[in-house]
Amino acid sequence: AELIDEWFRLAGPAAESTRAVYDGYIRRQVLPHLRPMKVRDLRVVDLDRWYQVLIDDGLAPASIRKAHNIIRAALRQGVRWGWVPLNAHSSPPVVLKPVVPTPTPDVVKQLIAFIEPHDPEFALYVRLSGVLGARPGELCALRWHDVDFDAAELVVRRRVMRGQGRMVVEDLTKTGRIRRVPVDQGTVAMLRSHYVMCRQRAGIVGVALEPAAFVFAAEPDGSMFWRPDRASRSFRTWLKRSGLPAVPLYSLRHQAATR
Repeated sequence: AELIDEWFRLAGPAAESTRAVYDGYIRRQVLPHLRPMKVRDLRVVDLDRWYQVLIDDGLAPASIRKAHNIIRAALRQGVRWGWVPLNAHSSPPVVLKPVVPTPTPDVVKQLIAFIEPHDPEFALYVRLSGVLGARPGELCALRWHDVDFDAAELVVRRRVMRGQGRMVVEDLTKTGRIRRVPVDQGTVAMLRSHYVMCRQRAGIVGVALEPAAFVFAAEPDGSMFWRPDRASRSFRTWLKRSGLPAVPLYSLRHQAATR
């Protein structure tokens, strides 16, 4: 328990959202089972038995793998600190990656055409999802100063994530890499129209639209971002209304990569 606590405090993940997730696994899956064991007495078979207990408790293989990753990181740090002689090579359950249904470009175009007359703002969100291949949280974190109209480029540099029970903006993307992505002129035209609409909406209530305003905003001044979970729900609603094949919003990222 001491090794887990010290690893989490001194060498654990830096991102607030990731720390919140890890904290839950440590409290629910790790410490209740491994707390009584001394780290120097921990054997590979002890970890394999622990995995089996989690399986018997009904925990999904993917969740068991996450708990395993915490133990592995803590033991690796313990080796560096000299607390344990070597790292344990246990065998967590294999996680089979699900096949993500990937829509064709024609299906995406049909969906955008269906949405645009009713909600041009969300139609732009869907189009950017398919063009940029960005994650939903990355699109929600886009600010107007990330849009270069003249160069026809967008910069993806942050994401909206859940952290400690609330949505927060992290400065780095999931991979930690800032991406500059070119966009086509049709998408640039939609972005320009959306920018004009956002400025008009801000002017109606007597506020200014600052360069740091969010592109997809829940407030007229652009100070509050869209939530990725709400964007996903809206996507499912529009997809159901359109009668097109059911796919998750995240599949547009795969569609962009496939294209």
